[in-house]
Amino acid sequence: MKLKILHTNDVHSNFENFARVATLIRQFKDEHTLILDGGDFADFKSIELQGTRGIAAIELLEAVGYDALTIGNNEMFNGVDTLEHMASNSSFPFVSNNLFKKDKT
Repeated sequence: MKLKILHTNDVHSNFENFARVATLIRQFKDEHTLILDGGDFADFKSIELQGTRGIAAIELLEAVGYDALTIGNNEMFNGVDTLEHMASNSSFPFVSNNLFKKDKT
């Protein structure tokens, strides 16, 4: 089996071009493909993310079939509460190995 990894990185809420990304993912995805985002997907400059506390971005990634997301600095722009809201309402995991709250949790 060959594992195929498709990933996006630094989308920065530029959703107007994301239909092209979704088309390419659907074109190249097969049963041995992981679809990942390397962070900075959501920077909260768009009204869609502000109004949904980031859930609009999560729904977009879910619709395309992402398997996991790592957290960039932009996902923190609306605070840790919004990040936790996004992660707890996502069907795929948010992966990070160096993210701590002030209380070290």
